[in-house]
Amino acid sequence: MSDSTFDTAFLLGLFTTLSMSIFIQLREDKGLIGTLRASGWPVIVSGLFMLGSATTLIFSLKNTSVANAIVILSTSPALAALLSWVFLGEVTRRAT
Repeated sequence: MSDSTFDTAFLLGLFTTLSMSIFIQLREDKGLIGTLRASGWPVIVSGLFMLGSATTLIFSLKNTSVANAIVILSTSPALAALLSWVFLGEVTRRAT
């Protein structure tokens, strides 16, 4: 993996973090820290999952063909439905 892949992933994470922090600070009455304290650990875990998702997307786009990455991305709804059925017992509509 080249340095540009890491640079791209870092810059995406940096700008996403900055923009989301500014948005929350301006939008929420409690501010950024108050919102994080009120939301608790699920927000931190969710943010880490989003970081992993965005980073792996960048790595896949930089290191494989775009067509392969899009095919993998298009399977996400079906995989999410399958995992929610297996682990959570959720019933998914037939259209999904």
